[in-house]
Amino acid sequence: LTQLVLRDQLEPEMTTWFVGFAAQLGRVQFTSNPQHDIPSWKKYRRLAKQADAVAPLLDLADEDGAKAGSSFINSTALFVMAATGDLELVSRMYEQNLPVMEKAFGRLSQNYAAGLCNLGGVLGDLGLSESNDAKKIELDCAAEQNLKDALGIITEVLGASDQSVSYVMGALQNFYWSRERFKDAEKYALAALKIREDSRLAANLIGTAHGNLGSLYSRWVEAVPEDQRAELLVKERHHKTEGLRQTRIDLGELNFPIATRLQNLAISYFRSGDFERALKLQIRAVAIPLALERNRDIPPNHPETLENLDMLHQMLQAGNDTRDPRALAEADIDAAIADHLAWEQGKTPNWPE
Repeated sequence: LTQLVLRDQLEPEMTTWFVGFAAQLGRVQFTSNPQHDIPSWKKYRRLAKQADAVAPLLDLADEDGAKAGSSFINSTALFVMAATGDLELVSRMYEQNLPVMEKAFGRLSQNYAAGLCNLGGVLGDLGLSESNDAKKIELDCAAEQNLKDALGIITEVLGASDQSVSYVMGALQNFYWSRERFKDAEKYALAALKIREDSRLAANLIGTAHGNLGSLYSRWVEAVPEDQRAELLVKERHHKTEGLRQTRIDLGELNFPIATRLQNLAISYFRSGDFERALKLQIRAVAIPLALERNRDIPPNHPETLENLDMLHQMLQAGNDTRDPRALAEADIDAAIADHLAWEQGKTPNWPE
């Protein structure tokens, strides 16, 4: 079918059917690769060729065909991103998809806003890797405008308190954060957190918003002189602690998100000189993946286990502590499991912090 399309030999009335078929194929080929393993280049080339073949036909398609074609191009862009990291090709595909989405859903729609947000995010990534100053500015301006347009549309369509608005705000936060425009990033991060809290979303989602703010303040602290850090450090620790607390409400203790939040909080205490509390938190951050290994939920020497163990080793070295980091963490495994069981039973666990 792709060859017929490329040779202009497909009957016009078959266009919508072909676009729908290609969209389904794109979804299947992407979702059959959920771990984002590197696919064969042959499969990648075939998908990219199909996307190029479908795009010119979308003007001929009816509304249903445009919807299917939009879905196909988006699926293919995701696949290409996972397979190759080719940002330029992905940005071209997202840009190509905008008029298709406008035809299928209308400019004032959640789908069109999502398309703008996708394009803005990729253009922002391209801007970060661009060495030419003029081109970098051009990409950054386009990225920022697309993200702001997406926010305006999604707010108008769904209302200012909808959780989808918080996701677009998160994209703006990441854009400003990566450019060290911390005040702008803080504005959107706090607004996103308020939406999630006011909407009474799952505690884990609220915890994620707190964790994002904690990470933002961590980056901000590193970018300012020492005499300007005190207030930022307080904010950093508050949001990292609250992120950990909220995430535990939903997830308990034995999972990677908790291990990551523990390590982030441990680093905060370590940087401020509270070595004892930092060690306690970091020991638990290593004990959790070790407990998962013991339960055979993950394989031995999992990358996150090794990364957290290395951080614990660094902390011990900095404090001239000669104890074995793995032995310290292994001694905490039973306590971590007990805390998780207490959480499952609705009791209040004895969290290490």
